[in-house]
Amino acid sequence: MKRILSIVAAVATVFTLSAQQDPLNTLFVQNPSLVNPAYAGAKDVMSVNLGTRIQWTGIDGAPRTSNLNFSTPLQNESISVGFNVLNDKIGPINQTGLFADVAYKLPIDNKSSLRIGIRAGVSLFTANFTELQLGSGSGSTDAAFANDFNGEVLPNVGLGVYYSNEKIFAGISVPSLISFEIEGEEANGTRAFGKKQHIFGMVGGNFEVSSDVTFKPALTARFVPGAPLSLDVQVVADLYEKFGIGLMYRHKDAIAGILQFSLSEQLKLGYSYDFTTSDYGNYNNGTHEIMLGYDFIYRKGRVNSPRYF
Repeated sequence: MKRILSIVAAVATVFTLSAQQDPLNTLFVQNPSLVNPAYAGAKDVMSVNLGTRIQWTGIDGAPRTSNLNFSTPLQNESISVGFNVLNDKIGPINQTGLFADVAYKLPIDNKSSLRIGIRAGVSLFTANFTELQLGSGSGSTDAAFANDFNGEVLPNVGLGVYYSNEKIFAGISVPSLISFEIEGEEANGTRAFGKKQHIFGMVGGNFEVSSDVTFKPALTARFVPGAPLSLDVQVVADLYEKFGIGLMYRHKDAIAGILQFSLSEQLKLGYSYDFTTSDYGNYNNGTHEIMLGYDFIYRKGRVNSPRYF
């Protein structure tokens, strides 16, 4: 049963054009650079973040995503640059992306700014369908999986905007503007894999309950043409600026618990566990996601962004 489900999950994710195709993250509010190039340098310091997501544990071939991003303001503090490496693997399908970000900061007043960002880079796409085991019999074959996609290099560009002040933040982005289609030969003609644009939006804020407790709600949305709108709602309570605990609800998909730790002024750790509420929840043991961030703070109190992580 697990083998069957792994094949269904992998193939459905790739070949159903109405499906979510970009990697999914519960903690992307804590690190908006994953989907929004305008966030590069938003903390006004050099930052490095490393993250990994292991989805649907217990299912062979379930999605696994890893990411590394770096960003820093330049000497002209209105301009920031960033670099992102992403690997996303679902069953026999593997995508690795390398992208550079450039963001420009437009001050609105002393406490708020609007940032505009652009992203450019390439993704390397491979699909080893011939490695799939399609049944228990040694002669089980399917012409639709008789050929592989190997080493497809796919250039792309993205855009984003990000607004923030001391209390609220909001952003919208299209990290991949170029839609594409890859065609491969099969026994009955051609087989195609396509990718559509994804639009990401987020809005959230910081609300002090006392000098030691701050509530940080956020709403995020993902839209893919031809697919239902995906919505996440999360609330994190920050305690003593050292520890955070929260909940996330993803509409018709999952409920997640979130933990955050400030190990030092510079080193942050985040963790989430997603419990699947859809039918897939009967066949998996949930999803784990972890993120580690380090800020190179050279002057005390330098970090200006009201972000979560």
